[in-house]
Amino acid sequence: MTKYSHFIHPNSVCMTYFQHMKFSAGLSKDMFIGSYKALIHSIFPNIYITSSGDVTKNLMNKLQRSGCNDKKD
Repeated sequence: MTKYSHFIHPNSVCMTYFQHMKFSAGLSKDMFIGSYKALIHSIFPNIYITSSGDVTKNLMNKLQRSGCNDKKD
């Protein structure tokens, strides 16, 4: 592992280190909220009925529009 190896992945997805950090932190927040809602739904099935599907669609949408995917040829 080189001294600057933590930049390899962000560069491979067309982001700077800080863009990648902000994007990943946002995904983490969305997953945390989704996890909380899924837990509540598991106990109370009539609450947050569509939350697992909603968070999945939201995450996929964000991933598809991020990094190299948002660049037009």
